[in-house]
Amino acid sequence: MIKSSVVAAKEKRPQDWTAAEQLTALQETHGLAGEALQVWCRERGIFAHHLTSWKTAFCAEGKEPASGARELKILKDE
Repeated sequence: MIKSSVVAAKEKRPQDWTAAEQLTALQETHGLAGEALQVWCRERGIFAHHLTSWKTAFCAEGKEPASGARELKILKDE
């Protein structure tokens, strides 16, 4: 039974990771570099660029839209 859950976890696609799992991954890999980071990623079936894109997405969520985007929204509402 345990083996099948480990295999299922390794076969999980990066786009199937929940936001909570992505955040945990970012926390676990903070400070890792080089071969250590590659080993961590390989064990979980992802690449380092997935971590980078997840970090970018988390950081971008709290930001306000650019003024051009705000103006476009106002025009659409009108």
